[in-house]
Formats: sequence, structure tokens, C-alpha cells
Amino acid sequence: MPTKRPSKKTLIANTRREYTKLRRAYHAAGRKALGKPKNSGVQKDYRLIKREVSRVGARLGRLTGSHKGR
Repeated sequence: MPTKRPSKKTLIANTRREYTKLRRAYHAAGRKALGKPKNSGVQKDYRLIKREVSRVGARLGRLTGSHKGR
């Protein structure tokens, strides 16, 4: 028997929750990285979180219809 897929509303809510959590981490990492050298560990973490925020944000945009994908 196939498993039930979550509704679109649930997918949007879960993605938005993840996006909000990542945005908070992104801003916190940015404050730590401010003034540090570009090749430092905190700057690398900042860039890593930035990529993840962008990825999840694009997914949220596709789900809500404001971003059509590439």
C-alpha cells in the first residue's frame, strides 16, 4: 500500500519553518564572521549557511508559486 503524501500546505509550513531557522543561523553566523579573514572557519560556515538558505528559499518559492524554477 502506498504511503500518503503530505499536503502542499504541510510542505509549505515545514519548508518555511526550516527557512526561518536557517535565516536566524545565517544572521548569527554573519555577526560572528564580521571582520574575520575570508579563509577563516567562521567565514566558511557563513558561506555554507548562505548556500543552504538560498537552496531552501528557492524551494519555498517554487512551493508558493513566486519562483518558477530554472
